[in-house]
Amino acid sequence: MRLTIFLLVLAVVAACTDPDPHTNVVSQAAISVQRGTDTASVLTPSEAMVLANSYGVTWTGVYIGGACNAGSGWTKAAVTAIANATGWTFMPIWVGSEASSICSQDTLTYARGMSDGVSTASTMASFGWGPNLSIPVALDVEGGTYDADPTSTTTYVQGWLDAVHAAGYLGYIYSSSTGIVHFANAGLAIDGAWVADWPYTTFESVTPSDLTTLGTLFNNHNRAWQYCGDVAISGAGDVDCDTSDLLLAPAPDGANATCATLPAAGGIIDQTDPCFDGGGPTGFMRPVTDAGYNDDLIWTHTTNAAAEANYGQWNLTFAQAGTYHVDVYTAAAYAQSKQAAYAVTAAGSASTVVIDQTAVDGWQSLGDFAFAAGGAQEIHLGDNTGEAGSGNVQLVFDALRVTPSNASGSDDGDGSDGSDRDGSDSSLPTHGGCAAGGDASLFAAIPMLLARRRRRRSRRGGS
Repeated sequence: MRLTIFLLVLAVVAACTDPDPHTNVVSQAAISVQRGTDTASVLTPSEAMVLANSYGVTWTGVYIGGACNAGSGWTKAAVTAIANATGWTFMPIWVGSEASSICSQDTLTYARGMSDGVSTASTMASFGWGPNLSIPVALDVEGGTYDADPTSTTTYVQGWLDAVHAAGYLGYIYSSSTGIVHFANAGLAIDGAWVADWPYTTFESVTPSDLTTLGTLFNNHNRAWQYCGDVAISGAGDVDCDTSDLLLAPAPDGANATCATLPAAGGIIDQTDPCFDGGGPTGFMRPVTDAGYNDDLIWTHTTNAAAEANYGQWNLTFAQAGTYHVDVYTAAAYAQSKQAAYAVTAAGSASTVVIDQTAVDGWQSLGDFAFAAGGAQEIHLGDNTGEAGSGNVQLVFDALRVTPSNASGSDDGDGSDGSDRDGSDSSLPTHGGCAAGGDASLFAAIPMLLARRRRRRSRRGGS
């Protein structure tokens, strides 16, 4: 399902890397070691200015929600005000299920992780952090949760990661070193690790590389360290001390990646690419990670209503005008609509192509279209296919492939176009193609029932 390399808006592009299918690769030029902070209760702009001017802080954690979230006051407006006052970047934090000794929401299953991941993505969008823009969100996993049940916790974290990745976000994990090492060794596709380990009592000139408890894991611009907690700062209250070598979130409504121009050779746009927009109620856009191009896709149910509720749109910008062949990826495991209507806007002309998504398990053709150089062109698929909702018919949004018409290689269903049935196709560029540097490859919060200080709850290094 997805083009997993997100193209950043960067001037420096150096070396290529071979990404994990669920790891978003970004340029190291976008990442630097920065001093940060986090606090459960929202900071005011003036408090943020104290931390910026007196302590060199350039980012803060933002508690966006979750069943066990003890944060308060964090809203899009509050974050925007901090950004306007300081120019800071941000670490969005979701506090999901925890051990029963920590929080009453203690369901640690894959299904619960997926559900929480979908809610995380919806909340991120409400904060102005849109999908498919190389924006991270961190899952807070208490060290005590991992210690109480490592197996169930790992399963839950896997579900959460799968959901946020499928929804178009980077997935970071904040926890103890022990938990993070275990998650990594279990093969979880963590985009970045944020370790809670408090050997200091105030802000220090340390970097994430000074943390030794992760060994060589997460040492390529994908590590952060919370090295002290509950420090009383005059004019700012009680805060934690952090250092980050991670890609952080921009101000609300900002982006770390933008929709790239397709070269003359064409390319592949997956549904987590910045050029894809998924619209409508987010709860009905269901991400999965066991089928589709790059093993993930989004599906929703069809409707026979006059107006669409959910939709997918692939936005197209071409470097060179010409006639291009367009294919879409339809995975048999989820594709059920027999009258999926793709509305094509090309060079100012509009047309609609209706296909049976069940006809081909893989790439199937929409046809040839004359596209102009530049943007304002698109392919749009709505859920109002005419197939009634009572039938529970599934409509999939997955990868779209564009090739010059004289080299279309459209798939007749037997794979004869040279593309692999698992979705790989090394002959075509993708929208992240060659990104310089490393994988943008995570938190502990506190029990909701513990007493909080004036500004925040007390935490002890994720344990």
